[in-house]
Amino acid sequence: MKASRRRVLGAALAAAAMAVAAPAAHAVVPLVAGYDARIVGTVSEWNSFIPGYQVTGNVDLRALLFVEQRVSGPRADSPVIGLFTGETPALDNRPGAINFATNSQGFHVMPDVLAPTTAQIDVATVQANVAAGTVTATVDELSARGLTIELFRTQSTLISAPAQILAGTLALQFSADGRTVTGRFDLGGNGLIEPGNTLLRVRRYTATVTGTANTAVTLPSGAGAGGGQQDTGGGTRGGDGGARPALRRVRAPRGGLAGARRRGVAVALSCAAACSARGTLVVSKRLARRVGLRRRVVGAARARRGKAGRLAFHVRVARAARLRLAHLRRVKLTARVSVKSGGAVTRFHRALTLHGGR
Repeated sequence: MKASRRRVLGAALAAAAMAVAAPAAHAVVPLVAGYDARIVGTVSEWNSFIPGYQVTGNVDLRALLFVEQRVSGPRADSPVIGLFTGETPALDNRPGAINFATNSQGFHVMPDVLAPTTAQIDVATVQANVAAGTVTATVDELSARGLTIELFRTQSTLISAPAQILAGTLALQFSADGRTVTGRFDLGGNGLIEPGNTLLRVRRYTATVTGTANTAVTLPSGAGAGGGQQDTGGGTRGGDGGARPALRRVRAPRGGLAGARRRGVAVALSCAAACSARGTLVVSKRLARRVGLRRRVVGAARARRGKAGRLAFHVRVARAARLRLAHLRRVKLTARVSVKSGGAVTRFHRALTLHGGR
């Protein structure tokens, strides 16, 4: 029975790996981007009486999809891809709820998951065709078994455990400007409890995913309609002519404005030498007047590093500003980051949208 299920699942996932979206002309894989995504598909479980997969739920969920460079050994052809519907499926019992990242680095979106984020464990092989704008990720079962936070849900019943993702593929196609993404995935696994037990059904999740950028998009050098657009978020280079600091990510926490007050907006940089950074959260003049704020800066933080490497810090929304903004459904602001290294200053900005208190 176990061999039969593996053959069927293996054949299905192999077929999915071949079904990669056709490359679009003049497309590109962004270096850093975040997308408001929609997942539409089905979840199913193995039924030994058929034998075959039996659909246990139809899926139509909102999600966060992002692409970013690896912290260790960043390469444009091997990015980190993440797909999250929110809270871990161990607690979120909606059919189709999923937390998946090709490298555990991607779990920085879950502040409580510290060890996997620090370890930076690959759970999938990622192949990106930068010129064609396609990315294919194939789960490595041996690596995935050691990381029990990659999960999805097939049922909402109290007695149903989430599935640990152990096999499958994710294929994405990005637009020429990196602002939109489409794709599909076919993922499989077993129950989180005793994943090697042959009595547990095999779980499967097949779906399409579409997304629109909710942050600025960083493109590879030479990409984009302008021929040399490297950072659509507004980076400027210092005058020293050397390697400038790089903004790896700016990520808003879960929980919207309240989360930004408690945990802050996460900023990650890499510096080629000792550096100091200042991050601010800024609202528009119009919004400041509308809610009665005296200053447009609603949050600020500083950090420094004494040698080359990664610099990470959080910028929290000030309590007074949060109270002024809490009644809004959405709050649009700009994260501004300035980095001083070797006498030169590099500046970045990223647009963010936070959910308010409604």
